[in-house]
Amino acid sequence: MWHKDVTMYQVKDTNTSKLLGHFYLDLYPRDDKFNHAACFTLTKRHRYTDSNIKLSAAAMVTNLSPPSDSEPSLLSHDDVVTFFHEFGHVMHNICNEANYTKFSGAAVEQDFVEMPS
Repeated sequence: MWHKDVTMYQVKDTNTSKLLGHFYLDLYPRDDKFNHAACFTLTKRHRYTDSNIKLSAAAMVTNLSPPSDSEPSLLSHDDVVTFFHEFGHVMHNICNEANYTKFSGAAVEQDFVEMPS
């Protein structure tokens, strides 16, 4: 079960409305939570047959300042850079069209893994 602060999103192709995958955002700190930002691959895209494809899913975990009852969550420049960096990994996981998990998402040469982010 996900924490109540975690939100899940579907990613769809805007031209075809085809579902590409899912991602979870876990933005705010809490006790016993991973203490820095990262993107975790939950499932990798895999083609079983032409009509049966397992879609990618990823979770982006950060520890940004949460909003209060009277103030929004304000991000520093470093927070914004980190957010977009990790979100690049999310999109790399979801937007790939690999047929085999071996080549899916961040399963690339080590010197390329940071390129999409």
